[in-house]
Amino acid sequence: MADSKHPLMQYLHLPIQAGCNRTLKRMKRRYHLDEMNSFFKRATANIPDLCIGTDLMVGFPGETEEDFAKTCETFVDGPFSYSHVFTYSEREGTPAAKSTDQVPMEERRRRSAHLRRLSASKIYGLSYWQ
Repeated sequence: MADSKHPLMQYLHLPIQAGCNRTLKRMKRRYHLDEMNSFFKRATANIPDLCIGTDLMVGFPGETEEDFAKTCETFVDGPFSYSHVFTYSEREGTPAAKSTDQVPMEERRRRSAHLRRLSASKIYGLSYWQ
């Protein structure tokens, strides 16, 4: 992919799910921000025009406003060109659905809308505030 003459498109879609180590741990993910950032740094050093997309979930049980802010910061400061944003929804029988610290649905929707605006600002090259 680093060879410009190679037919592979310089594009990766890596669903990181959250940009906050605390949330990743609650999701039982086996990776953390340092690992992701190290990979992204190597990838973009080898492929300067690499397009990186991601998936992010908001409103996972126990996600605080600070956790959400960290996810936003990770996305904005990271090498991502865009994000698909997903709002957490309970799935019967899962440990997360049984959690007592659910984020209210109205707050989940607010967070989703905010992160989608951040993604759109990257896609269209606009300041978030324009």
